Amino acid sequence: MNHAQVIQALIALMAAFFVLILSSTVVATSLPVIITDLGGTQSDYTWIVTANFLTMAISTPIWGKLADIFDRKLLIQLSLGVFTIATVAAGFSTTAGFLIGTRFFQGIGVGGMMALGMVAIADLVSPRERGRYMGIMGAIMGLAQIGGPLLGGVVTDGLGWQWNFFLPVPVAVVAFALIQARMHLPRHRRDVRIDYLGAILLSVSMGLILVWMSLGGKDAASGGFPWDSAESILMIGVGGALVVALVLWELFGTKEPIVPLRLFAQRTFALATVASISVGVTMFGATVFLSQYLQLARGLTPTESGLFTIPMVVGSLLSSLVFGQLITRTGKWKGLVVLAAVVLVAGLALFGTIHFDTSMWLVGLYMAMLGIGTGGLLQNLVLVVQNQLPAKQMGAGTGAVTFFRSLGGTVGIAVLGSILGTSVKDRIATGLKGIGIDTSAASSLGSGASVSDADPEQLRSILGLVHDGTLRPLADAAAADPKVVDALGALSSLSASGGSGAADPAQLEQLFGLIATNPAAAAQALPGVDIEALAPLAQAVQNDPNVLSSFGALSELGGASGAAAGGSFDPEQLRSLLDTIHSGSLDQLAALVQQNPDCIDTLGTLGSGTLPHMADLCEPIRNVMESSYGDSIANLFWYCVPLAVITFVAVLFLPNKPLGRKTAAQQLEEELGAELVALEPIDAEGDVAPVEGGPALDEPAVVGAPAADAGTGRVTRIGQNDGHDDSGARA
Repeated sequence: MNHAQVIQALIALMAAFFVLILSSTVVATSLPVIITDLGGTQSDYTWIVTANFLTMAISTPIWGKLADIFDRKLLIQLSLGVFTIATVAAGFSTTAGFLIGTRFFQGIGVGGMMALGMVAIADLVSPRERGRYMGIMGAIMGLAQIGGPLLGGVVTDGLGWQWNFFLPVPVAVVAFALIQARMHLPRHRRDVRIDYLGAILLSVSMGLILVWMSLGGKDAASGGFPWDSAESILMIGVGGALVVALVLWELFGTKEPIVPLRLFAQRTFALATVASISVGVTMFGATVFLSQYLQLARGLTPTESGLFTIPMVVGSLLSSLVFGQLITRTGKWKGLVVLAAVVLVAGLALFGTIHFDTSMWLVGLYMAMLGIGTGGLLQNLVLVVQNQLPAKQMGAGTGAVTFFRSLGGTVGIAVLGSILGTSVKDRIATGLKGIGIDTSAASSLGSGASVSDADPEQLRSILGLVHDGTLRPLADAAAADPKVVDALGALSSLSASGGSGAADPAQLEQLFGLIATNPAAAAQALPGVDIEALAPLAQAVQNDPNVLSSFGALSELGGASGAAAGGSFDPEQLRSLLDTIHSGSLDQLAALVQQNPDCIDTLGTLGSGTLPHMADLCEPIRNVMESSYGDSIANLFWYCVPLAVITFVAVLFLPNKPLGRKTAAQQLEEELGAELVALEPIDAEGDVAPVEGGPALDEPAVVGAPAADAGTGRVTRIGQNDGHDDSGARA
């Protein structure tokens, strides 16, 4: 293919990549909104991202191996079709669970495009010349990366997040048509067997381990389980055993492994794979939480958060373009890759210092550094590996590198998401306690199991009574004698005995006085009433008449007697409320609500487990939430710094092998040609000797030179036609 044809084929391929990146970037900025609208949790947020990377990681080496066997163009179209259908289905999600399911299928398509796309580029362009075309690819991908977040934010704010999944569909249709019309890849079908057992072992083992990482250490409400639970031990035990079985099978049980582990004997492949794993954790695992930082820690809208990701995208675009051009012109890649690794380490370390109030100029600078680091490493690590791989293993080898990079990203998202969920929960609880909100204490205010179930007006009334001290006498009395709460329950028998006026304060004062001074007379006056049970409350009223006022205030909230009988407060909940008031745990909260009345509505979101809209929170609570998310996400970047250092060390020791000038298709033709030459007798001069009884050969059949067809003397070139099949030549 000439330069113009290569450009057309790459444009078709980049159109497909454009769809993948666009669909990912337009959704990334709206994920916090999606989770909130679907009633999801932090665990759901992590799973929506993890599901995609899970199936992408698992399917990538399978697609790569298939590329060594079947028509690569057809496989690219198939993976694009799977992705597009799953994307459309995601737009119709009504629950977080359904959206997670569609993301699993999206990942299968993404895995195919990631592996097959790089193999197709290797077929079309030599390693030395690839930098020139990477510039074109970087421009198109950069357009999707820059425009995607902004477009996603505008669409989310204007039309709704569902349209973020529908927008890439027309582009996908155009990409499919361009691939069909413009992409003409050479066909080199080989007679090999598909490693079905390896594919099954890979899928099940990686699936179990990644699910274990995602759900381990979480409570049942989040769909998780303790690390030391039976489910956890069984899952990691079976997953680990299957990984051992996979390694043994791939090394000794099959000649065509899905994951060619023997390639790790090559220093270049091993070091580049280690570096790719670390980059995958950084790129996928850390940056995926940037949207949460911008929206939950900085209070930005989806549109604004999309705009603020531009520095990272521009950094990635420029490093990809500049590094690619320099590699093409000079043929030197080692220094540029090491430089990218240094910038990545520095960017992650600086990102670990951010807070919810860090200057956005600094955040933008750190983003640009992350973009430069990842942009200079991602494609160039694949380039270095492809430069070392035999042509026959180009698909499997490229798929393996992409697999380990995706695996690193998937594990990174799962682990970092689990850390973030735990860290945010602890920081929020500590921060809220600092402003007087103890969620465990506040749970006693409502009629349900948590404060999120409580009636806001009831919360407001109770906290008002706490603030002005109305409920303090009753709380102190209950603390002095726990039987006071039981006495409140006994008041319900007054109505049953006909004492309907018992709730009148004056009558209650007389009744309690009579019970305290002459219990026998009280029993005669109120037959059927448990006077003994009422005695503790009567004594408390005698000791402090304000207890009666406290009781009256509770009666106005729903009736203390009715509450004790199972109305607004059950006995245990009432006891918990009074204990909390007595301890003073609600004093600071009551003062906070008096100063910020809108906080009473915010309290209903606490303990619900869902990600809140920051704009809906009152200022004191919003500051706590933003600080908690900001500091927790900053810590995630610190956790990635050691991995980035590993990347730096790995690329530092990569062999500095010059880049080749032949495409993978040309290399494969030479390898197949060498096999043909090996099948023919060789004379002493090194030429192909005529077969006994056969026609004379007009020209020597050497690799890359015209070869005479047997029995005709007609000269043809191996792999000359686009659709050449080497099986005919072998025959």
